[in-house]
Amino acid sequence: SEPEEEVGEETDYFKTIGVTAGDMVELIAGVVILMMFVFMAMGADKSGCNIFLPADVNLLFPSPMRPQSVLMFRLATQLGVALFGSAYMLFQLPNLIVNVGLSLAGGLSIIAVWCFAIMYGTLLQVLLYALSSTYPVVKKYLRPVIYGVLALIAGGFLLFWKQGNGDFLKAAVLFFDAKVTRFVPIW
Repeated sequence: SEPEEEVGEETDYFKTIGVTAGDMVELIAGVVILMMFVFMAMGADKSGCNIFLPADVNLLFPSPMRPQSVLMFRLATQLGVALFGSAYMLFQLPNLIVNVGLSLAGGLSIIAVWCFAIMYGTLLQVLLYALSSTYPVVKKYLRPVIYGVLALIAGGFLLFWKQGNGDFLKAAVLFFDAKVTRFVPIW
């Protein structure tokens, strides 16, 4: 009977602070997407090894292809494989509908957002790699800028949480899941 009481206490806690399962899914998805972007941006300035593969050497040197064509080929291949691998998310659709209580459109939109996040992340990584390999000053300041953006987000959230005098989880949902920021592409 103890596990049932714990589930009841958790349900009461979420009800008392006004957080639904959909709010939690949106918050977790936002954190995962933000961390994925940070991870991809941090690895962009290291080298082209994340983008180019050893097999691309065969395309670059003996063939008349330009390096930009090889880059576009590799980028299209990486995006295609990532999106094909994300098809597994479709199998999680019943789980999102039944256990989380999302509608079919809500579950499909989460899967679409994941696919767009993978595309944006890969394109962001290629953009930052191209910029940092072309302009050394970008490579020098890339990590401090990323840390600065993360510090601004964390500082803004902590200020919002302290001014609201509310629960940490409720403040996170209100700050990161605000309806006015849903259409900000990177967020």
